[in-house]
Amino acid sequence: MTYHKDLIARTRQAVEADNKKYGYISTFNMPKADATILCDALEALTANLGEMRQRKDSAYEERNKVVSALAKLFPSGIAKTAIEGWSEDWHGCVYIDLPTGQVSWHFREAQAHLFAGLPNYHKKWDGHDTPTKYRRLEALTAAPTGWMPIETAPKDGTEILVWNAVPVGDASGSVMCVYWNCVDRDWEWCVVYSQDYLGGYATASNPTHWMPLPPAPGAATWRPSSVKK
Repeated sequence: MTYHKDLIARTRQAVEADNKKYGYISTFNMPKADATILCDALEALTANLGEMRQRKDSAYEERNKVVSALAKLFPSGIAKTAIEGWSEDWHGCVYIDLPTGQVSWHFREAQAHLFAGLPNYHKKWDGHDTPTKYRRLEALTAAPTGWMPIETAPKDGTEILVWNAVPVGDASGSVMCVYWNCVDRDWEWCVVYSQDYLGGYATASNPTHWMPLPPAPGAATWRPSSVKK
């Protein structure tokens, strides 16, 4: 923006200098009136460019407020993602794990406060592009309430609650906090923080239903046991 203003100022100075010296505009080989019109047009375009940038920034801020609200409803986190050709100011990225798949949006550093309460995101980008992201968003339906069939549970390391249908005393089953994990080349529902010094895990032997974990109380956060230190 400063460059354009300086260019217009220099052009006007050249117009005036040529007019005084020659009576016409030798610099542009055009009448003074035409050169003045050109400077006026450049000045108007520069002003319009500034307004367009302000509208674009406002649109991004409005979008990010919606994304921030969405991030509060599903497991989410923030990470730095350096992309070639992108300004470092845009390296902040919020990831959200929807039931329909991972989605993500970049945000400017000036709008990072919208995501200040989110934890760091430890999973990898799954390769989704922009069309895939919005297809996943469009496929999103109202989250089911209560227990869901175990066949629909996420198997990406996300910690969940399961109903393990194994009688315990007078009870017909129990609730466990588990995540999908490979143990001795077999995939099982491993109980959170149950790994022993030999590398074994307690497992849910007969889970039939699951539901997501509730959020941590207040502003508290926790580190999933399925994330390697």
